[in-house]
Amino acid sequence: MSLKQKHDDFLLDHPIIKTILSYFWTILGSAFAAFCIAYCFRAFVEPETSTEHYNLIAGGVNGVNQVITLALVKMGVIKADDIETIKLIHSIMYLVINTPLFIFAFFKIGKRFSILTLINVLLTSLFLKYIPQNWYDLFTITDDMLARAIFAGILNGFGIALALELNHCTGGTDVVSMYFGLKKGIAIGKYVLIINSIIVLIFILLSSVDTPNSPAIKGPFTMGLYTILFFFVSSLVIDQISSRNKKVQLQIVTSEPRLAKVLIANFPHGCTVLDGKGAYLEQDKKVILTVISAFELKQATKIIYKIDPNAFITVSNPYKVFGKFFIKPMK
Repeated sequence: MSLKQKHDDFLLDHPIIKTILSYFWTILGSAFAAFCIAYCFRAFVEPETSTEHYNLIAGGVNGVNQVITLALVKMGVIKADDIETIKLIHSIMYLVINTPLFIFAFFKIGKRFSILTLINVLLTSLFLKYIPQNWYDLFTITDDMLARAIFAGILNGFGIALALELNHCTGGTDVVSMYFGLKKGIAIGKYVLIINSIIVLIFILLSSVDTPNSPAIKGPFTMGLYTILFFFVSSLVIDQISSRNKKVQLQIVTSEPRLAKVLIANFPHGCTVLDGKGAYLEQDKKVILTVISAFELKQATKIIYKIDPNAFITVSNPYKVFGKFFIKPMK
């Protein structure tokens, strides 16, 4: 018996330990996702050294924070170079804005989902305030807007996608995007892109306003152009990594007639069985067609090869699936 099999058998016999380990790794992953989001914002989106340079415009709650901060600067409530006050406002507003969204997630998506999302939000708020400045100084690309947009998109997209793979999210507008993504059954990156684009437009218009406390910036749409690239890269990373709402079609050629029943017993999806014949040995075969969620693929192949080690499987990505397709709701 392999070490992995012994490990799986041990956890199967000790469900409490299995649950504790599951939550431990989930929270650890959530902490890393929160760090990615906070570090992305402070290092690439709005670095402290960029007061005389263009900032990118963050999406989600951080983007709303930027809009609120800019409005306060325009009104003279705070100064643009008061970094510590801006940090404090960002940290507090991150929690305040996320609170009603957390309540929405609790009732509309799932209790476990909302609790883990709250943990992620709390950790992100702390990271935004307390990550040391010298950690951000590892990158000296303040003047390189293209590099900032690309790296910000990669890091931000990875943080969001990691949280999604752990069955929660990074809070903010991602909660709304997740809700509609689950309802519509399509990749959520598109919803994130739409919501963030609205935030960008508001920020650009506000940046164009000239006040005694904060003059209008030159070429405000320059920020928008690089921010679009930032969002585009982030959206690609999210949809590439996240498998929650992706579907795959399996075509299985097997000589085991009971395989279709086994698949139906283990997955909440139907399948179609066709009669076939192998061209070389002219043996009778069964061709099974089924569509499953991408995150179920690994478990499906494991079950298939356990029943029929000689099964031949092809996997394809359907453009869209029409009809009734069950997606297990989040807890």
